[in-house]
Amino acid sequence: MPVLNCSAMGCAYNVDHLCNKGTIQVDGSVAQKTDETCCASFRERSGGSASNNGGCGCSTIDIQCEAQGCSYNSQCRCHADLVSISGKNACSCDDTRCSTFRCK
Repeated sequence: MPVLNCSAMGCAYNVDHLCNKGTIQVDGSVAQKTDETCCASFRERSGGSASNNGGCGCSTIDIQCEAQGCSYNSQCRCHADLVSISGKNACSCDDTRCSTFRCK
Protein backbone atom coordinates (compact mmCIF):
# COMPACT_ATOMS: atom_id res chain seq x y z
CA MET A 1 0.00 0.00 0.00
CA PRO A 2 1.18 3.55 -0.70
CA VAL A 3 2.47 5.93 1.93
CA LEU A 4 0.03 8.87 2.03
CA ASN A 5 0.81 12.49 2.83
CA CYS A 6 -2.25 14.74 2.90
CA SER A 7 -2.23 18.52 3.23
CA ALA A 8 -6.06 18.81 3.39
CA MET A 9 -6.08 19.76 7.07
CA GLY A 10 -9.77 20.71 6.83
CA CYS A 11 -10.68 17.06 6.22
CA ALA A 12 -12.30 15.17 9.08
CA TYR A 13 -10.03 12.17 8.36
CA ASN A 14 -6.74 14.12 8.45
CA VAL A 15 -4.57 13.53 11.51
CA ASP A 16 -1.18 15.27 11.29
CA HIS A 17 -1.03 14.91 7.47
CA LEU A 18 -2.05 11.23 7.67
CA CYS A 19 -5.46 9.70 6.99
CA ASN A 20 -7.48 7.66 9.49
CA LYS A 21 -10.16 6.55 7.01
CA GLY A 22 -8.45 3.29 5.98
CA THR A 23 -9.29 3.48 2.27
CA ILE A 24 -9.66 6.59 0.13
CA GLN A 25 -11.11 7.15 -3.34
CA VAL A 26 -9.34 9.32 -5.92
CA ASP A 27 -11.68 10.51 -8.68
CA GLY A 28 -10.85 11.77 -12.15
CA SER A 29 -11.76 9.00 -14.57
CA VAL A 30 -10.78 11.07 -17.63
CA ALA A 31 -8.00 13.09 -15.94
CA GLN A 32 -5.03 14.04 -18.07
CA LYS A 33 -3.43 16.26 -15.39
CA THR A 34 -3.36 16.69 -11.62
CA ASP A 35 -5.98 19.46 -11.61
CA GLU A 36 -8.55 17.00 -12.98
CA THR A 37 -8.28 14.68 -9.95
CA CYS A 38 -9.68 14.93 -6.42
CA CYS A 39 -9.93 12.97 -3.19
CA ALA A 40 -13.58 11.91 -3.24
CA SER A 41 -13.23 10.72 0.36
CA PHE A 42 -12.72 14.27 1.67
CA ARG A 43 -15.23 15.23 4.34
CA GLU A 44 -15.11 18.73 5.78
CA ARG A 45 -14.18 18.86 9.45
CA SER A 46 -16.98 20.31 11.58
CA GLY A 47 -16.94 22.05 14.93
CA GLY A 48 -13.26 23.00 14.84
CA SER A 49 -12.11 19.79 16.52
CA ALA A 50 -8.67 18.37 15.78
CA SER A 51 -10.31 15.29 14.32
CA ASN A 52 -13.90 14.19 14.01
CA ASN A 53 -13.13 10.49 13.90
CA GLY A 54 -10.63 9.98 16.70
CA GLY A 55 -7.77 7.55 16.45
CA CYS A 56 -4.51 8.08 14.69
CA GLY A 57 -3.67 8.45 11.05
CA CYS A 58 -2.09 5.63 9.09
CA SER A 59 1.16 6.09 7.19
CA THR A 60 0.07 3.60 4.52
CA ILE A 61 -3.41 3.41 3.04
CA ASP A 62 -5.41 1.58 0.39
CA ILE A 63 -6.18 3.97 -2.49
CA GLN A 64 -8.95 3.16 -4.91
CA CYS A 65 -8.30 5.20 -8.04
CA GLU A 66 -10.63 6.10 -10.89
CA ALA A 67 -7.94 8.07 -12.78
CA GLN A 68 -7.52 5.62 -15.65
CA GLY A 69 -4.96 7.88 -17.32
CA CYS A 70 -2.54 7.76 -14.38
CA SER A 71 0.57 5.65 -14.74
CA TYR A 72 0.25 4.46 -11.12
CA ASN A 73 -3.27 3.10 -11.64
CA SER A 74 -3.56 -0.65 -12.07
CA GLN A 75 -7.00 -2.24 -11.90
CA CYS A 76 -8.41 0.84 -10.12
CA ARG A 77 -5.79 0.73 -7.35
CA CYS A 78 -2.91 3.13 -6.84
CA HIS A 79 0.52 1.50 -6.89
CA ALA A 80 2.72 4.54 -6.28
CA ASP A 81 5.16 4.26 -3.36
CA LEU A 82 4.22 7.72 -2.04
CA VAL A 83 0.98 9.60 -2.69
CA SER A 84 0.42 13.27 -1.90
CA ILE A 85 -3.07 14.70 -1.64
CA SER A 86 -3.02 18.49 -1.78
CA GLY A 87 -5.71 20.84 -0.56
CA LYS A 88 -4.36 23.01 2.23
CA ASN A 89 -7.44 25.25 2.26
CA ALA A 90 -9.92 22.65 0.98
CA CYS A 91 -13.56 22.94 2.02
CA SER A 92 -14.82 20.20 -0.33
CA CYS A 93 -13.43 17.31 -2.34
CA ASP A 94 -13.32 19.57 -5.42
CA ASP A 95 -10.63 21.63 -3.64
CA THR A 96 -8.28 18.63 -3.35
CA ARG A 97 -5.89 17.08 -5.88
CA CYS A 98 -3.82 13.94 -6.20
CA SER A 99 -0.44 15.61 -6.63
CA THR A 100 1.14 12.25 -7.46
CA PHE A 101 -0.90 11.85 -10.68
CA ARG A 102 1.32 11.17 -13.70
CA CYS A 103 -0.25 10.85 -17.12
CA LYS A 104 0.45 7.57 -18.95
